[in-house]
Amino acid sequence: MSNPRVTVIGAGVIGCAVAYYNAKAGADVILVDAGDLADYTSSRCDGNVLVSDKEPGYDASLTAYSQNLLDELKKELDYDFEWERRGSMLIMENEKEMEMGETLCRRFTETGIRCHMMDKKELKSREPYVADDLPGGMWFDDDGCLYPMGLCYGLAAGVKKLGGRLSLHN
Repeated sequence: MSNPRVTVIGAGVIGCAVAYYNAKAGADVILVDAGDLADYTSSRCDGNVLVSDKEPGYDASLTAYSQNLLDELKKELDYDFEWERRGSMLIMENEKEMEMGETLCRRFTETGIRCHMMDKKELKSREPYVADDLPGGMWFDDDGCLYPMGLCYGLAAGVKKLGGRLSLHN
């Protein structure tokens, strides 16, 4: 079948993304939800898209890939879901943690994740109100956040623009 029929159940971020990318690939898509777009989990999450809270490897690489997809979606979708790469930090409390951070930072950079160690001076310049006795931390360049409900709205609008259908409150 050259134009497969795809039914996606659940109009949260994951369901909307699945529906959008299937519609973009040419599938005949219907997105179904018992409620409205982003009614449940996606309306209650913080919107952070972070590698800093993951171990180097598969999960961090998958998140980095997602961050790149969000850059593309920001250009593609007709809805501003407020994706912005603001960066994030992990604060180290003592020299032992700084040593562990050096190892962790090296592992991240070996897998292509952009991060670096911050000394006390850089930490204070990025976050002036941290305690004065903190030795530093790690900075992650590409971490960001977005408006999760907005991402759902944008993806769903994209599904409709690509010829797909929504069946909400169903």
